Amino acid sequence: MESPTFLKWRIIAFCWTSLASMLFIIMLTVIMYGRWQFFDRDEKSCVVILLLVNTINVVALPVLIIRQFRVWLEAARMFFLLMINIGVASTFAFYTMRFQCPVNTPDSQGNCQLLNVCILMASWITPALLITYSACLSFWVWWLLRHPVEESTAPEMASKFDEEAATGQPIRVVAAHTRMKSRRPPLTISIPPSPPSDAVLSRTPFPENGTAGRDRKKSFGGESTSVRSARPPMSARLSKQRPMTNHY
Repeated sequence: MESPTFLKWRIIAFCWTSLASMLFIIMLTVIMYGRWQFFDRDEKSCVVILLLVNTINVVALPVLIIRQFRVWLEAARMFFLLMINIGVASTFAFYTMRFQCPVNTPDSQGNCQLLNVCILMASWITPALLITYSACLSFWVWWLLRHPVEESTAPEMASKFDEEAATGQPIRVVAAHTRMKSRRPPLTISIPPSPPSDAVLSRTPFPENGTAGRDRKKSFGGESTSVRSARPPMSARLSKQRPMTNHY
Protein backbone atom coordinates (compact mmCIF):
# COMPACT_ATOMS: atom_id res chain seq x y z
CA MET A 1 0.00 0.00 0.00
CA GLU A 2 2.98 2.31 -0.32
CA SER A 3 2.69 4.93 -3.02
CA PRO A 4 5.79 6.94 -4.05
CA THR A 5 3.66 10.05 -4.55
CA PHE A 6 2.06 9.78 -1.12
CA LEU A 7 5.42 9.14 0.56
CA LYS A 8 6.85 12.23 -1.12
CA TRP A 9 4.00 14.43 0.11
CA ARG A 10 4.32 12.83 3.55
CA ILE A 11 7.95 13.91 3.75
CA ILE A 12 7.01 17.45 2.68
CA ALA A 13 4.22 17.65 5.29
CA PHE A 14 6.48 16.44 8.10
CA CYS A 15 9.22 18.89 7.12
CA TRP A 16 6.83 21.85 7.14
CA THR A 17 5.35 20.76 10.49
CA SER A 18 8.81 20.42 12.02
CA LEU A 19 9.74 23.85 10.70
CA ALA A 20 6.59 25.40 12.20
CA SER A 21 7.33 23.80 15.57
CA MET A 22 10.91 25.04 15.45
CA LEU A 23 9.82 28.62 14.73
CA PHE A 24 7.28 28.43 17.55
CA ILE A 25 9.99 27.25 19.95
CA ILE A 26 12.18 30.19 18.94
CA MET A 27 9.29 32.62 19.50
CA LEU A 28 8.50 31.16 22.92
CA THR A 29 12.15 31.31 23.93
CA VAL A 30 12.38 34.99 23.04
CA ILE A 31 9.14 35.81 24.90
CA MET A 32 10.23 33.85 27.97
CA TYR A 33 13.59 35.61 28.00
CA GLY A 34 12.04 39.09 27.85
CA ARG A 35 8.87 38.76 29.92
CA TRP A 36 9.34 35.78 32.23
CA GLN A 37 9.13 37.92 35.36
CA PHE A 38 5.74 39.30 34.31
CA PHE A 39 4.08 35.90 33.83
CA ASP A 40 1.91 34.47 36.56
CA ARG A 41 2.11 30.87 37.71
CA ASP A 42 -0.52 29.47 35.33
CA GLU A 43 0.94 31.20 32.29
CA LYS A 44 4.45 30.00 33.11
CA SER A 45 3.21 26.40 33.34
CA CYS A 46 1.34 26.61 30.00
CA VAL A 47 4.31 28.17 28.19
CA VAL A 48 6.71 25.50 29.48
CA ILE A 49 4.34 22.70 28.42
CA LEU A 50 3.98 24.29 24.97
CA LEU A 51 7.76 24.39 24.70
CA LEU A 52 8.10 20.70 25.61
CA VAL A 53 5.36 19.52 23.24
CA ASN A 54 6.83 21.39 20.27
CA THR A 55 10.26 19.98 21.13
CA ILE A 56 8.70 16.49 20.89
CA ASN A 57 7.33 17.43 17.46
CA VAL A 58 10.73 18.59 16.21
CA VAL A 59 12.36 15.32 17.34
CA ALA A 60 9.59 12.85 16.44
CA LEU A 61 8.63 14.00 12.93
CA PRO A 62 12.12 13.62 11.34
CA VAL A 63 12.37 10.18 12.97
CA LEU A 64 9.06 9.19 11.37
CA ILE A 65 10.42 10.19 7.95
CA ILE A 66 13.28 7.69 8.10
CA ARG A 67 11.20 4.92 9.64
CA GLN A 68 9.33 2.37 7.52
CA PHE A 69 5.80 3.47 6.69
CA ARG A 70 2.95 1.31 7.94
CA VAL A 71 -0.66 2.45 8.02
CA TRP A 72 -1.63 1.27 11.49
CA LEU A 73 1.60 2.55 13.06
CA GLU A 74 1.18 5.86 11.28
CA ALA A 75 -2.37 6.18 12.61
CA ALA A 76 -1.22 5.47 16.18
CA ARG A 77 1.62 8.01 15.95
CA MET A 78 -0.64 10.69 14.51
CA PHE A 79 -3.22 10.04 17.23
CA PHE A 80 -0.57 10.53 19.93
CA LEU A 81 0.78 13.74 18.38
CA LEU A 82 -2.72 15.13 17.85
CA MET A 83 -3.72 14.40 21.44
CA ILE A 84 -0.77 16.20 23.02
CA ASN A 85 -0.79 19.17 20.62
CA ILE A 86 -4.53 19.78 20.67
CA GLY A 87 -4.66 19.22 24.43
CA VAL A 88 -1.94 21.77 25.19
CA ALA A 89 -3.31 24.34 22.71
CA SER A 90 -6.81 23.95 24.16
CA THR A 91 -5.50 24.35 27.70
CA PHE A 92 -3.65 27.54 26.79
CA ALA A 93 -6.76 28.89 25.04
CA PHE A 94 -8.87 28.11 28.12
CA TYR A 95 -6.53 29.95 30.51
CA THR A 96 -5.70 32.88 28.23
CA MET A 97 -8.44 35.12 29.62
CA ARG A 98 -7.34 34.30 33.20
CA PHE A 99 -3.73 35.33 32.76
CA GLN A 100 -2.90 38.42 34.78
CA CYS A 101 -0.85 41.10 33.04
CA PRO A 102 1.04 43.87 34.91
CA VAL A 103 -1.00 47.01 35.48
CA ASN A 104 1.90 49.44 35.68
CA THR A 105 1.02 51.24 32.45
CA PRO A 106 -1.71 50.77 29.81
CA ASP A 107 0.97 50.15 27.18
CA SER A 108 2.55 47.28 29.08
CA GLN A 109 -0.85 45.70 29.71
CA GLY A 110 -1.74 46.00 26.01
CA ASN A 111 1.59 44.44 25.00
CA CYS A 112 1.02 41.57 27.42
CA GLN A 113 -2.41 40.82 26.00
CA LEU A 114 -1.07 41.06 22.44
CA LEU A 115 1.69 38.55 23.23
CA ASN A 116 -0.84 36.16 24.74
CA VAL A 117 -2.97 36.35 21.59
CA CYS A 118 0.11 35.72 19.40
CA ILE A 119 1.05 32.66 21.46
CA LEU A 120 -2.54 31.41 21.25
CA MET A 121 -2.66 31.75 17.46
CA ALA A 122 0.79 30.22 16.94
CA SER A 123 -0.01 27.26 19.20
CA TRP A 124 -2.70 26.08 16.74
CA ILE A 125 -0.48 26.06 13.62
CA THR A 126 1.14 22.70 14.34
CA PRO A 127 -2.16 20.98 15.30
CA ALA A 128 -3.76 22.33 12.11
CA LEU A 129 -0.96 20.83 9.99
CA LEU A 130 -1.23 17.49 11.80
CA ILE A 131 -5.02 17.45 11.36
CA THR A 132 -4.62 18.13 7.63
CA TYR A 133 -2.12 15.30 7.22
CA SER A 134 -4.32 12.89 9.23
CA ALA A 135 -7.31 13.74 7.04
CA CYS A 136 -5.26 13.09 3.89
CA LEU A 137 -4.02 9.79 5.33
CA SER A 138 -7.58 8.70 6.12
CA PHE A 139 -8.78 9.61 2.65
CA TRP A 140 -5.87 7.73 1.03
CA VAL A 141 -6.60 4.57 3.05
CA TRP A 142 -10.30 4.81 2.18
CA TRP A 143 -9.44 5.20 -1.52
CA LEU A 144 -7.22 2.13 -1.49
CA LEU A 145 -9.94 0.09 0.18
CA ARG A 146 -12.44 1.15 -2.47
CA HIS A 147 -10.01 0.65 -5.37
CA PRO A 148 -7.64 -2.19 -4.47
CA VAL A 149 -4.48 -2.63 -6.49
CA GLU A 150 -3.94 -6.02 -8.13
CA GLU A 151 -0.39 -7.08 -7.35
CA SER A 152 1.23 -10.33 -8.38
CA THR A 153 4.74 -11.61 -7.92
CA ALA A 154 7.16 -12.40 -10.72
CA PRO A 155 6.90 -16.24 -10.41
CA GLU A 156 3.09 -16.07 -10.55
CA MET A 157 3.18 -13.87 -13.65
CA ALA A 158 5.71 -16.18 -15.33
CA SER A 159 3.69 -19.33 -14.59
CA LYS A 160 0.49 -17.68 -15.83
CA PHE A 161 2.23 -16.59 -19.01
CA ASP A 162 3.56 -20.12 -19.61
CA GLU A 163 0.11 -21.67 -19.11
CA GLU A 164 -1.55 -19.28 -21.55
CA ALA A 165 1.21 -19.77 -24.09
CA ALA A 166 0.97 -23.57 -23.81
CA THR A 167 -2.81 -23.66 -24.25
CA GLY A 168 -2.75 -21.19 -27.12
CA GLN A 169 -4.98 -18.67 -25.34
CA PRO A 170 -4.60 -14.95 -26.03
CA ILE A 171 -2.33 -13.16 -23.56
CA ARG A 172 -3.91 -10.37 -21.55
CA VAL A 173 -1.86 -7.25 -20.96
CA VAL A 174 -3.03 -5.41 -17.83
CA ALA A 175 -1.34 -2.42 -16.17
CA ALA A 176 0.50 -3.36 -12.97
CA HIS A 177 -0.59 -0.31 -10.95
CA THR A 178 -4.26 0.17 -11.83
CA ARG A 179 -5.83 2.73 -9.53
CA MET A 180 -9.31 2.71 -11.02
CA LYS A 181 -11.46 -0.07 -12.37
CA SER A 182 -11.62 0.47 -16.09
CA ARG A 183 -14.87 -0.19 -17.88
CA ARG A 184 -13.10 -1.08 -21.06
CA PRO A 185 -12.27 -4.72 -21.78
CA PRO A 186 -8.66 -5.74 -21.19
CA LEU A 187 -6.25 -5.54 -24.05
CA THR A 188 -5.70 -8.94 -25.68
CA ILE A 189 -2.89 -9.91 -27.98
CA SER A 190 -3.44 -12.99 -30.14
CA ILE A 191 -0.54 -14.39 -32.15
CA PRO A 192 -1.87 -16.21 -35.28
CA PRO A 193 0.10 -19.06 -36.85
CA SER A 194 2.53 -18.06 -39.57
CA PRO A 195 0.99 -18.47 -43.09
CA PRO A 196 2.67 -20.79 -45.60
CA SER A 197 5.13 -19.16 -47.93
CA ASP A 198 3.75 -18.26 -51.39
CA ALA A 199 7.09 -18.56 -53.09
CA VAL A 200 7.50 -22.30 -53.25
CA LEU A 201 10.31 -23.47 -55.46
CA SER A 202 9.39 -26.43 -57.65
CA ARG A 203 12.24 -28.64 -58.62
CA THR A 204 12.13 -30.85 -61.69
CA PRO A 205 13.37 -34.34 -60.84
CA PHE A 206 16.21 -35.73 -62.82
CA PRO A 207 15.62 -38.77 -65.06
CA GLU A 208 16.23 -42.15 -63.58
CA ASN A 209 19.19 -42.92 -65.85
CA GLY A 210 20.95 -39.75 -64.67
CA THR A 211 22.05 -38.56 -68.13
CA ALA A 212 22.13 -34.79 -68.01
CA GLY A 213 23.34 -34.33 -71.61
CA ARG A 214 20.17 -35.53 -73.34
CA ASP A 215 17.75 -33.29 -75.09
CA ARG A 216 14.82 -31.81 -73.18
CA LYS A 217 11.53 -31.58 -74.96
CA LYS A 218 9.00 -28.80 -74.42
CA SER A 219 5.56 -28.96 -75.94
CA PHE A 220 3.89 -25.81 -77.29
CA GLY A 221 0.37 -26.49 -78.65
CA GLY A 222 0.99 -30.17 -79.22
CA GLU A 223 4.30 -29.73 -81.06
CA SER A 224 7.60 -30.93 -79.70
CA THR A 225 10.84 -29.05 -80.06
CA SER A 226 14.23 -30.50 -79.21
CA VAL A 227 16.66 -28.17 -77.58
CA ARG A 228 20.20 -29.18 -78.19
CA SER A 229 23.30 -27.94 -76.62
CA ALA A 230 24.70 -24.78 -78.20
CA ARG A 231 28.29 -25.68 -77.44
CA PRO A 232 30.64 -25.65 -80.49
CA PRO A 233 32.32 -28.87 -81.58
CA MET A 234 35.65 -29.91 -80.19
CA SER A 235 37.56 -29.26 -83.47
CA ALA A 236 36.37 -25.63 -83.57
CA ARG A 237 37.50 -25.03 -80.05
CA LEU A 238 40.91 -26.54 -80.69
CA SER A 239 41.39 -24.44 -83.81
CA LYS A 240 40.69 -21.27 -81.84
CA GLN A 241 43.19 -22.17 -79.16
CA ARG A 242 46.14 -23.09 -81.53
CA PRO A 243 47.75 -20.06 -83.23
CA MET A 244 48.55 -20.13 -86.93
CA THR A 245 52.29 -20.57 -87.62
CA ASN A 246 53.95 -18.97 -90.66
CA HIS A 247 56.22 -21.46 -92.58
CA TYR A 248 57.65 -18.83 -94.84
